[in-house]
Amino acid sequence: MIFDLREYKEFPAKASVEAIANEFDQFAEDVTKVNTVRAELAIQRSEEEYFCQGKVFAAYQIECSRCLQQYEHLIKQKTDFVICSESYHEKISEDRIDDEDYVFFTGSDLRVDIADQVRQVLVLSVPMMPLCSDECSGLCTQCGTNLNKSKCECDNEKIDPRWEELKKLRDPDQKQ
Repeated sequence: MIFDLREYKEFPAKASVEAIANEFDQFAEDVTKVNTVRAELAIQRSEEEYFCQGKVFAAYQIECSRCLQQYEHLIKQKTDFVICSESYHEKISEDRIDDEDYVFFTGSDLRVDIADQVRQVLVLSVPMMPLCSDECSGLCTQCGTNLNKSKCECDNEKIDPRWEELKKLRDPDQKQ
C-alpha cells in the first residue's frame, strides 16, 4: 500500500489508501480470501514527522470454527504510526523515548509503503475462534450434519453419570 505524502499541501489532511489486488492474501493461514482492505487516515505534520491516525477497514473470508462454512468477516480497527526519514528519526530519538511505530521514507521522496502497519492490524483482527454468527449451532458430533441448515436424527442427549442416583429418586421403579 503505497502512500504518497506529496499529494498533500496543507495539514491536517485526510487520506484514503486502498490495497491493490492480492496484496494481503497471505496475512493469516485461516483467511481464505481477502475481499477489500482500506485505510482511512488523518495526517498531522510536525517539522519532518507526519503523524497518521485512523482506521483500517477490511472484509475477508474465513472459516467458522463451529460449522466449518466460509463467511465474510468485516473489521474496523484503529491504527496509528509516524512517517519520517530515517536520518531525522535517528536525530530525534536520542533526545526522547517513545513507543510509536515508524515508517521511513528515503531522501526527499515522500512515498512510503504502509503495508506492514496495515498487515499488523489485519493479523490482530483475526478472531481466535471465528463464528459466522453468535447463534451458530455447529455440526452434529455424531453424523456431521450442519445444524444451521437441517436437523439430524441422532440421539445427542448426554447424561452426566453423577446425576443418575437422583434420577432413581424420581423414578423408584428403576432397577439398581
